[in-house]
Amino acid sequence: MEERGHEILKFIDSFIQEHELPPLSTDGVNGGVSILGWSIGASHAAAAVASSCTLSGDIRARLGPHLRSLIFYEAAPMILGLPPPSQSWLPLTDESIPPASRLRAFSQWATSYFDHGDLSTRDLEKLSWVVASPDAVPTFFTFGSETLKRLTTFDDTAAGVDVPYTYYFTNQLSWCHHKAFLARR
Repeated sequence: MEERGHEILKFIDSFIQEHELPPLSTDGVNGGVSILGWSIGASHAAAAVASSCTLSGDIRARLGPHLRSLIFYEAAPMILGLPPPSQSWLPLTDESIPPASRLRAFSQWATSYFDHGDLSTRDLEKLSWVVASPDAVPTFFTFGSETLKRLTTFDDTAAGVDVPYTYYFTNQLSWCHHKAFLARR
């Protein structure tokens, strides 16, 4: 995870230098860069922040004035090294779904909209985990078959790395999350 984090930060450092990006302004309004991780990619964004203190001093000195924020978008608990809530459901691991259909089922489910209860309560029981809202068509169905063919694959081995990664790298993912968000620097 540290190596993946270093790769991301070295890329950002090179990009900043090559394109002469301005550092974050003193008032925080202009300049700088953000690191964004979406879904399983959030684990690599956390790895970048978690491993930043082990980069060479010259890279840290260049990156420091430029780093604005870390954005996590739709990161599942497993990406943070946390166990999934007991209420959660994931088509990729549902053994009642034939293995060859799990990725397609996941794609339909992951692009669905859900009607939740009162989110201000922060009560997981108020979340709808399985049944999609009848009021919004899942994005999966709005693409059309030609676009889906161009953008996706539903080969039953396509997600063969992601699921084991989230289960077998729990300690590493947890370390990254803790170091990036909770450790005092």
